[in-house]
Amino acid sequence: MNSHQESKLLGAEHTAAPQELTEHPLVACPEPGCGTVAEVVDRYTLASTDGPVVMMRTRCLAKHVRDWLDEA
Repeated sequence: MNSHQESKLLGAEHTAAPQELTEHPLVACPEPGCGTVAEVVDRYTLASTDGPVVMMRTRCLAKHVRDWLDEA
């Protein structure tokens, strides 16, 4: 099962499929102590009782993959 399928099972609504992203913004890797550059490889929306929550998935040069809040 890939990450896109996992997100669908969790009720996530993707704002763009990975192959549709034309720009991969760079951010600092959220892994503690890593310090490398990470690219945003996916953005999706989760439902919550306080309204939709926009999340993003990043992957860094050290191959850490993390999902976290997109506060942009």
